Amino acid sequence: MPSLDFALLAVAAVAVASFTQGVTGFGFGMVAMAILPYVEPARQASVLSGILSLANNLLVLGSVHRSFSWRDLAPALVGALAGVPVGVYILASLNEASIRRLIGLAVLLACLQIAFSRRSQPRHLAWPWALAAGFAGGILGGAFGIGGPPVVAYSSLQDWQPERCKAFLCSFFIASNTYRMVLVGAAGLLTRVVATQAVMSLPALLAGTYLGIAAFGRIPARLFRQVMLGTLALLALSLLFF
Repeated sequence: MPSLDFALLAVAAVAVASFTQGVTGFGFGMVAMAILPYVEPARQASVLSGILSLANNLLVLGSVHRSFSWRDLAPALVGALAGVPVGVYILASLNEASIRRLIGLAVLLACLQIAFSRRSQPRHLAWPWALAAGFAGGILGGAFGIGGPPVVAYSSLQDWQPERCKAFLCSFFIASNTYRMVLVGAAGLLTRVVATQAVMSLPALLAGTYLGIAAFGRIPARLFRQVMLGTLALLALSLLFF
């Protein structure tokens, strides 16, 4: 039976992660994986994050589904098909301490990438860039549940409206997480404990997601991003060194 400590911290982590994803279209894995390893094994936290991310992105995509394009998604998805198995192999192979530190490093690097990236002149990037972003995102998502940074960087360089970016990101995370869950289940990592925790976390996920969708475009995006990235960076450093 999940402990009270897990229940309380998981509710907070999932609610904040869901809100972040609802507002921006990304960030669920970064937020969840910066917090959950403090209350349960990192490998288990990674699997739980993947299940909840799948549910969250299905809800968020519903708010921007008119902007979805198979043409946008297809090359990134092909890359993910190759990258996710590599990531799941890493997740299944490493010991607990290594996974915690690599999660901390991945979250920290993701924060730095987002914080210091500059929006260049919008352009139309050729499909090999989407393929590469999907492959890198597949590895990071498969291993640590943090597949966002490569595909976020790719979509931010495109000449797309915010709704189109959000639809692309959510559809990528849905497809790659579904594939990941199949592989994680085959590896024996999808346990009854994780399933129970996922069910416990659903009310927080629903509340956070719908609040984030409602807040989309209504809160100062720059301030929200700065607070989120600063907090996540501190949590990532703690995972790395403590």
